[in-house]
Amino acid sequence: QDVGLLAARARAKLGDEAVIDAPGRLSPYATDGQRTHGRIPAIVLRPAHAADVVHAVKLLFEAGMPWTPRGAGTGLSGGALAPENAVILGTARMTRIPQSARSR
Repeated sequence: QDVGLLAARARAKLGDEAVIDAPGRLSPYATDGQRTHGRIPAIVLRPAHAADVVHAVKLLFEAGMPWTPRGAGTGLSGGALAPENAVILGTARMTRIPQSARSR
């Protein structure tokens, strides 16, 4: 489980803005809204579109990395906290509903 290799592959597929791996930028993803306990994730992937989610999950599967989905991080139950050495798949950049989804 080479986090550096995963980060490089994710940047190539999703773009620089979708990958957070600098130690100083990971701490906001260590806790949820409760802020009483947490764990620093190995890396954060932030897809902007549904197709990016598909690419990200494929990369994570190929790398054998455990991951946890995360919305805004305001939950109070710890459900969006990554296990140790795992990846956060953050959906906060997904701000648009495609026209095809609206017409259902």
